[in-house]
Amino acid sequence: MNSTKRLEKDLSFVRNIADREKIILEVNPNVLHRWRALLFDFPEESILGKDLATHQLTGVDVELEFPENFPMSPPALRVIQPKLSNRGKVNFGGIILLPTLFEEAWTCVITSDQILKQIRTFLEDSHVDLSSPQYTKEEVQNARLLANQSSFSPIIKPNLSSFMHLTNSILPYSALI
Repeated sequence: MNSTKRLEKDLSFVRNIADREKIILEVNPNVLHRWRALLFDFPEESILGKDLATHQLTGVDVELEFPENFPMSPPALRVIQPKLSNRGKVNFGGIILLPTLFEEAWTCVITSDQILKQIRTFLEDSHVDLSSPQYTKEEVQNARLLANQSSFSPIIKPNLSSFMHLTNSILPYSALI
């Protein structure tokens, strides 16, 4: 199965479970390899759920960028907004460091709905950082440079090659709801 067919299949499935899984998904049909998802309704007892409620935020806006050879390689993930502070899980540029999506741990049987569910669980103990509403283009580019240098283990590196397209044109939550 080629990348486009797999993404179409995954997209169809995610759309069918979106309400149940508390996901608002935005995908341009002309750019199937880039998804935007708003994950909302985090458990009230979680750190992130409490912070989102305290700051009256809807949820966490994430971007998934699938490589041309998906599912043979994992997607790159980043938080768009709000900024999160949890250096072990989200770096200073919003790059999500989900271990199952590192090249060495990736398996092509992982589906996009599983990735979105893992992101939700993975981020629950993160804090909202209100120093600015979202990550800047410069922060994301610096995070990408850092990830490509030796500060990451040479054995385990997240797939960040997809974030070459970054712009500052980030939509507000209201555009997704």
